[in-house]
Amino acid sequence: MAFSTPSTAESSSSSTPDRILFGSCNSQFQPQPLWPTIISRNASAFVWAGDAYYSDSKKHGVESAATPELLAQSSQAQLDQLGYQELMKQERTAIIGTWDDHDFGINNGDAQYPWKQKAAEEYLTFLRDSNRNKKNDEKLQWPILESRVNNRKGVYSMVVFDFEREGDPLVVDESFSTPLSNRSVAIFLLDVRYNKTPWKAPWNGVFQDLYGDYEGDFLGKDQWEWFEASISKSTARVNIVVTGLQVHTDRFFEGKIVEEWSRFPLSQHRLYQNLLRPNVRSPLIVSGDVHMAELLRRDCQRPHDWKQQTVNAGVMRSLVEVTTSGMTHSWGSSVCIGETFTCIPTYAQWFTSFAMHVAHINHGWRNLIDNNGPPQEGAKRRVQYTLDLNFAEFEFDWENEQVKARLWGIDSSDNEEASTAKRPLLSNAWKFDQLSVSFQPTGKLKSKDFQRQLEQLQVGALEANQGSLVTENDWICLPHRGTMPPYVKLIGPLSALGLSFTIFYLGPIILPLLLLFVLVRKFYPQKLKI
Repeated sequence: MAFSTPSTAESSSSSTPDRILFGSCNSQFQPQPLWPTIISRNASAFVWAGDAYYSDSKKHGVESAATPELLAQSSQAQLDQLGYQELMKQERTAIIGTWDDHDFGINNGDAQYPWKQKAAEEYLTFLRDSNRNKKNDEKLQWPILESRVNNRKGVYSMVVFDFEREGDPLVVDESFSTPLSNRSVAIFLLDVRYNKTPWKAPWNGVFQDLYGDYEGDFLGKDQWEWFEASISKSTARVNIVVTGLQVHTDRFFEGKIVEEWSRFPLSQHRLYQNLLRPNVRSPLIVSGDVHMAELLRRDCQRPHDWKQQTVNAGVMRSLVEVTTSGMTHSWGSSVCIGETFTCIPTYAQWFTSFAMHVAHINHGWRNLIDNNGPPQEGAKRRVQYTLDLNFAEFEFDWENEQVKARLWGIDSSDNEEASTAKRPLLSNAWKFDQLSVSFQPTGKLKSKDFQRQLEQLQVGALEANQGSLVTENDWICLPHRGTMPPYVKLIGPLSALGLSFTIFYLGPIILPLLLLFVLVRKFYPQKLKI
């Protein structure tokens, strides 16, 4: 079955569509203009994908981790936000989520953060207080999450919605022993901080690090066991994995600069194997962290089927990732986080914004979905990204068996004070079967590309004494628009920065000199003759 984009026309079968919203990177120090639009979507849940508040600080290049006092103050400051309080009053909308580094308490944080247990307790309190006005508060499984926090395991959890149950779709069951209808969604909220392996020292073995750290892990033993046991039992029609960091991207070789799952290749590979289990229907990934929104896709194949020429030889499956990041600050609006962070000048923000646009369209980042068809719901065509403030929405069309992903922002077409958006920034839709069923390849990927990646993973796994994590029968997932050599991770960002630097910094110097030269040639031509 070819992987195409179905229509995103509104379904008329339900007066209140079944929706779940996602957002991340939300500073309590900045204006929070998206809450009116979020509330207007009348969703069953709002899911934090990390950085619900900012506890740490960075002044003049010096990073400071949050103390227990700052952790409490930061979460309370977010609870005191008037727009967020309006969402808290919406009885229908449960507020759930996981964290990333800034609400964890330290930039690029990991298992070595000394106050991580206090941060986990504070985050649990934040989620519970966010739901104190909800009619279904007791069904959000607080005792289970509280037990994990108290046992120093982290803040990972899962929530199930069965929309066949009108009025109260929440299901209290992590074991999937309760029968679910074909209108159900399971949300797995992963904790990529509490047990994360520290990044290696910067610039340590650059060329080796082009392929990542094969000893690194994001989740830890207990969380992996829980996740694999839970998702292997899932009977939900749609399965969504939420993680603070991007999964599909592979853009830079230094994790301390650009954090992403590809820096720990075995963790990324293990996650893919679980998402592609036969019982896991319609898997989707939601991520945050990067202060922009993107629609990403990897296509996956089993090299073993190709080598053995089985009936499945050459067939692929697709994994879609929706990144939503930047509710108060983004590359296209302002990169200023707030009073505890040093803000860069406006001109420098124009420079960084232009560089990010160049990086997205120079064809180096081949996980990005390129929608060359008609615009969906008036949203952006071609490369599916936006640098504007945003949050994500999944709308489930059960009759047509498809999920619609929309990225909403602020509509400034009429006036600067518009409180709700008229059309999404990005919009795409996928049939459930497109997310669950194998299809014949139609793109640039070849079977030899998957075999090469498998061999690389096997070598790395053996060197890390983790050979059992990669087998011949595993799925291998690659950017759907084609592979790229590792050096592109360096050349791609440098080309974008170089062009931007030339335009924004060298341009203002060179252009006046050229103009002066032309004027001199015009008015004093004889003196310039040799």
